[in-house]
Amino acid sequence: MGPQVAMKREGWERFLNDYLAASQTLPFEWGVSDCCLWVARYADGVSGSNHALEWQGQYDTEEGARSVMTARGFSCPAEIADAYRPRKDIKYIGRGDIVEHPTGALGICAGRKSYFMKAGAGLVGFDTLKCTAAWGV
Repeated sequence: MGPQVAMKREGWERFLNDYLAASQTLPFEWGVSDCCLWVARYADGVSGSNHALEWQGQYDTEEGARSVMTARGFSCPAEIADAYRPRKDIKYIGRGDIVEHPTGALGICAGRKSYFMKAGAGLVGFDTLKCTAAWGV
């Protein structure tokens, strides 16, 4: 597997804007629109990868997600991101990068704000400078 070299397709900025706009009313749902799958679908749309297909429909609860993740050799979402995308120095987070919230959730950097799917809340914004890790897309 291993991380892929980050390569965004032409028009990725519009895709990012449209993806975030469409996500404004998207409810959080395990196995459909949880943080990992939401980010994977974004990365797939920007880079042409198909990582979401490997995970979607495999679980429908938090416990199920944890079980699938563990069965695949991962202990947290950051390890999944490390397997698919190159990690970046946190000082160089850029718009369109995948980021990690201090709670361990994965999200998408949109500039000063990064966005995350949160159980019970859906899409939420967070100060990008408080993110704890970043990956290129």
